[in-house]
Amino acid sequence: MNNFEEVGKNAVMTRKKDILLIPNNVIIGKKYLNVLTNEQFVMFFKKLQKLIIKIYDDIEKSPFSWGYPDFETTEGYYNRVVDFLFAFVLCGSYKKATLTVNTKNFFSFTCIKRHKNLELMISGFEKMGFSIGGFGKKSISFNVEYPADPNIITVLDSYVHGLGEGELHWSAREMCKWNFSYRFVEETSSQKYETVFHSKMDLSSKELIKIQNWLHEEAEKYGYKVNVSHPYEKGCIQYQKGPKVFLLVGEKEVDGKNTVFSKVIFRDVFTKENEKVMKLYGRFPETFKSNCTLCNGSKQADSKCSMRIHYDIEGKPHRNCAYQSFYFLNPTLNDLKEILQLFILENKIKK
Repeated sequence: MNNFEEVGKNAVMTRKKDILLIPNNVIIGKKYLNVLTNEQFVMFFKKLQKLIIKIYDDIEKSPFSWGYPDFETTEGYYNRVVDFLFAFVLCGSYKKATLTVNTKNFFSFTCIKRHKNLELMISGFEKMGFSIGGFGKKSISFNVEYPADPNIITVLDSYVHGLGEGELHWSAREMCKWNFSYRFVEETSSQKYETVFHSKMDLSSKELIKIQNWLHEEAEKYGYKVNVSHPYEKGCIQYQKGPKVFLLVGEKEVDGKNTVFSKVIFRDVFTKENEKVMKLYGRFPETFKSNCTLCNGSKQADSKCSMRIHYDIEGKPHRNCAYQSFYFLNPTLNDLKEILQLFILENKIKK
């Protein structure tokens, strides 16, 4: 039980740290303001973000009192707070800082059906200042309000619809909604790049931001654009031209630290651009270590597998699996410029 409790605590800590408070000078899209001025919206949106953080603080003290899992389960079961808040909006109608939620739709909503102990979440929300009147399976509807600051409900409604009104595929929307990013209600004309790009970069390191700003421009030179429906692949911004994907660069946790990485599949450049490959090999020898485990069942190194990459370095044969190769960890911007050159040559990309 201690282990399950610790998993719950870690889950809410992770979600809490990704909430970046809205800056005071943000311009909100007019369609999201409702009855509020821009200044009022920013103020109440920040209050909403702080309220979510406060809720996570309370859950962290006692996950089980909020109905968090006391059993082995998958990551989605720890998305309880956001699942409930989104369901209140998407299964309800907004009027004068009140959400009137259709009970049948709420209980049959996909992201609610997977959760247990729903009443504990409701009592937790009420403890944190929400008023949820008439909740229960036998009711036709129930109301969700926040009496101390009614317009917290107003900005919540705008945020949920702002995230849903774009072209995001549902799977990408699931990845975007947890951190209550103001980018999805911000006036898009004030954004230099795509909303999903800014939302991702707001939580990235300065090094990755510098790299992605460069990569965004490079991708455009070759006709690749951020796929605003499926903007992320392997945690990286995904630039596409038709089915083709540009160079992937992102961050992932390595030895407890967020680390910039790039994932590339090379095959032809080992012979066609050997000198450039050897230059990279000198700086990233770990990247080119053999990692093929002959997982197609064959014990022979020359057996057929479409994912196996055969190449020689310094006269020694290497066998790599395309699924696991080639990961460059901690590349600098200059390293990535060289990696991109090889990527372009490998994939015969033309302007």
